[in-house]
Amino acid sequence: MGLKLLIKKVKGYNKNADFALIEKAYNFSSELHKGQKRKSGEDYIVHPLNTALILAGLKLDEQAICAGLLHDVLEDTSCNLTS
Repeated sequence: MGLKLLIKKVKGYNKNADFALIEKAYNFSSELHKGQKRKSGEDYIVHPLNTALILAGLKLDEQAICAGLLHDVLEDTSCNLTS
């Protein structure tokens, strides 16, 4: 549901966006945050997804959307710059 909503929102203002790139960033973030929970108990991926949705609401490009999806990967997962 989350990724579909994000794609729909971006398509609403940019039908030529690189949706494969957005999906790749979402899947990468989702996989790395798998099993992590927020203090609220919800899956961690909800936070990066909501960040990306805010950026889409501002009608930013797909690179900014991907940055929103990936913004906590280095800080909160086992991923590092050499991974």
